[in-house]
Amino acid sequence: LKKFSIRIYNRWGDPVFITDNPNGVWTGDVHDGDYYGNTGVYFFRATYESNSGEAGERSGHIVMIR
Repeated sequence: LKKFSIRIYNRWGDPVFITDNPNGVWTGDVHDGDYYGNTGVYFFRATYESNSGEAGERSGHIVMIR
C-alpha cells in the first residue's frame, strides 16, 4: 500500500485509535493505552491507496466484548 489510515471511534464519535501503519493492531486500549475501552460498539473508517493508484474507503462497526 502506498497510503493507509484507519480510525476507530467510540459511540460519541471520539477517536480512540488512529494509525497510518497497515500492520497496526488495536488491542482495545484507548488514548494510547491510558485504559481499555468499554464493552460496546465502535465505528471504524479505513482509507487506502495502492501503489497502482487505486484508492478506496471502508467503514463499519466493531463489537468489543470483554
